[in-house]
Amino acid sequence: MSDVQARLRRRWLYLPFAIAAVIVLGYYLLWRTGAAEMEKAVVAWAEDQRAAGITVEYSALIRDGFPFFLRVHVEDPLIETPEGLRWRGERLSMDALPYELNKVIFSPMGAQFVSTPDTGDWRITADDLRASIATDDARGWVLSANAGGVQARRAEDGAETTLVSLVFDLSPSADDPSTLVLSLAGAGAAFSAMDNGADNAADGAITVDRLQTVAFLTQSHLLQGDMAANQWRDGGGALVINGLIAEIDEAALTVSGEIRLDRDDYLTGALRTELSNPAGLAGFLRQTGALSPQEADAAIAGLSLMALAGGGKIAAPIELKDGQARISGIKVADLPKVQ
Repeated sequence: MSDVQARLRRRWLYLPFAIAAVIVLGYYLLWRTGAAEMEKAVVAWAEDQRAAGITVEYSALIRDGFPFFLRVHVEDPLIETPEGLRWRGERLSMDALPYELNKVIFSPMGAQFVSTPDTGDWRITADDLRASIATDDARGWVLSANAGGVQARRAEDGAETTLVSLVFDLSPSADDPSTLVLSLAGAGAAFSAMDNGADNAADGAITVDRLQTVAFLTQSHLLQGDMAANQWRDGGGALVINGLIAEIDEAALTVSGEIRLDRDDYLTGALRTELSNPAGLAGFLRQTGALSPQEADAAIAGLSLMALAGGGKIAAPIELKDGQARISGIKVADLPKVQ
């Protein structure tokens, strides 16, 4: 074999390595460009929120994840609104695929600290806590979230909340973009409360063993501006509960139907309902403030008699009217105004 032939043969041996190097270099440049765009998007979003009067702070942005993910870590994030809603965390990680930027996954890491004027200051930890936003050809966008092993404790009084699992998806309907569709499934929620001296408060706990629903919010595009509730009501908006199943402190509840707003901005409607073991709802009615302790005791007594007469179950509509919810004339909740 001549020297020329040998050199040509060696070059062909090197060619696959050269092609692989070009591919790796191209992929790295793609990853680097994508990571830079994600970082720019974070900075631009923070600036937009600040311009709107919302406090957004972080100590650093760190790129990570090569070669499999586009990943940006937001260190020491803080968000606070003028209304007093405040969230801060140790780290917020955002992930996307280099070749598919239509879905971004958000993963808060470490302890989360949330405070609101109404609920106080909470420290939250979780074994699994993720949310994602994705574009979709049929629906436009899809917001999803997963949570597992959640524990929350309120600083002021030690009230605790735990959650075994929660999965939900929210997106516009493929048939009507103005209708939002919610699918939710949760299990193993427990809420403990401390007596704060109020008439409708009491020591104890609420357990929700299961909560599952599919619901539709129609005319959602009208829910904006200062007159959002009025616009939504006048535009024929409704919350359609396709099916809700709840197991609360041994009580089992199924609900379906439509809810609208009346002229005084209270919820109105008649919901098809089946309820068994209503006595299990006593703690729920007291702890949530839906009724005073005296009203809750009266409601449970009346519902228990109805269940006894019905073979252990109540099959009667929940009527929402004039700021109250009633089952066969028995008040089971005071309804707040929708602002």
